[in-house]
Amino acid sequence: MPKEVFFRLKKEKQDLIIQALIDEFEQKTLHEATVKSIIERLNISRGSFYQYFFDLEEAYFFILDKKFNFVHISFLKLYDKYNKDLKKTLLEYKDFLVTEIYKSENYNFFKNRYLSWSFQLEYDFKKYKEKNNSCIEFEKMYNNKQFAIIKVLMHMIIKNIFLYNWPKETFIKEYEQLVKFIMEGINYV
Repeated sequence: MPKEVFFRLKKEKQDLIIQALIDEFEQKTLHEATVKSIIERLNISRGSFYQYFFDLEEAYFFILDKKFNFVHISFLKLYDKYNKDLKKTLLEYKDFLVTEIYKSENYNFFKNRYLSWSFQLEYDFKKYKEKNNSCIEFEKMYNNKQFAIIKVLMHMIIKNIFLYNWPKETFIKEYEQLVKFIMEGINYV
């Protein structure tokens, strides 16, 4: 979460900073991104950046949360909509994912996120979310063992989109097989 100084900025200034961070993380992974590039884009000093954020990772998590929190929330809303019917939820979620992942304004951000994500980043992001209490829905997903397993599988298949350059049709086919595996178990394989 940004420091309090960030939230005291005018909305227009906050929006410029947020857009500069989004641009940076669309073009580069967290490991490739630099504070230097961001401050040059914003024409601010390095000190100003650190008045707003503790470090680059925190800025990344803030943007990740801001830009993609709706992905997990949408899953939970579908789950509630279908009265906790996991199969119906997963099948409709496929359409949602295809639409959101392949949108031009999301694709590179998703790509950079999934191709550079590590266990350490997962751990740090979980701590960031807990510290900032930014999403009760996120906690539901982490604390539900069934959802935690599904999340790992979903993240794996989404990562494969970028590893193997899958078109939408391939993702849909692989996703549907994954749902069948989730619903029918190891005997399906």
